Amino acid sequence: MYVHGGQPEAMLRYGAGRKGVDLDEVDGINKQSTQDMMNSWRRGEADYFH
Repeated sequence: MYVHGGQPEAMLRYGAGRKGVDLDEVDGINKQSTQDMMNSWRRGEADYFH
């Protein structure tokens, strides 16, 4: 689960790429707000939150 677009995604792509992870191969979950993302993460709908 991550913020799609802009600088947050660019930095995640950079960091993940340095570790050999292609973000295009990850099932990214996009929610409308930070609170929605946190609630989904707490419910176990994602393994990682950025």
